[in-house]
Amino acid sequence: MAVEIITREDLHFFRVQLLNEIKQFICQLKNDASNGTVEGYKTKHVRKILDCSNGKLQALRISGKLRGRSKIAWPGLVQKTDNDVIT
Repeated sequence: MAVEIITREDLHFFRVQLLNEIKQFICQLKNDASNGTVEGYKTKHVRKILDCSNGKLQALRISGKLRGRSKIAWPGLVQKTDNDVIT
């Protein structure tokens, strides 16, 4: 069994690389959101489009007129696509 020793420099390099990748991912998400290329709507936007309350939105989900949680994006962000919102 081969043993590989990890140095502090290796850990530091890994940390810097990981943080850079996370920053790039977050910047990409922000750019996509600002350009409008992200598909879907947040629940509050669907409520605004349909001009309804939380209860009415839940009733639409239960009756099948509106699909429930169709897409989970960044932590806890629920989005619905254009096809999900049926007026």
